[in-house]
Amino acid sequence: ETAILDPSECAWVVAQAEQAWKGAAIGDFADEENIGSDKIWDKPFPDRLWLREVPGLLPWFEHRLRTRLFPMLQLLYPEAIPRVDCLRCHDAFVSRYDASGMASLEVHQDTTDFTFTISLNPLSEYEGGGTVMPDLRAAGADASAPYATV
Repeated sequence: ETAILDPSECAWVVAQAEQAWKGAAIGDFADEENIGSDKIWDKPFPDRLWLREVPGLLPWFEHRLRTRLFPMLQLLYPEAIPRVDCLRCHDAFVSRYDASGMASLEVHQDTTDFTFTISLNPLSEYEGGGTVMPDLRAAGADASAPYATV
């Protein structure tokens, strides 16, 4: 297994997002006009920041797409992805969940071919969480790695 993101990078992303969240009233569910292309956006959603709204995050993420995430996808799915340069990122955001708020999203299907969900916090900092693919992994199955791994 190889960590997708180094724990120090994850901590930096969290710090940048937390700084942007200070004093901000963020939550797409507060604005009924803010509905994206995925049907999930018309449902209540945890606090979310688009990477373009946080200084430094978008260039960092675009670099990680080119140097790590897209090459990883191409290695995993060479028949579907003949060249890394044919991949594009549709949505890039950081979500913040609060145990006292929304506990989970309802089961939904993204409208993209590939989706990354990367936990930025070590499992020691929260309970629950994670992405469940009902046809691939049952809810409650062991997800012991502290960071997203491949």
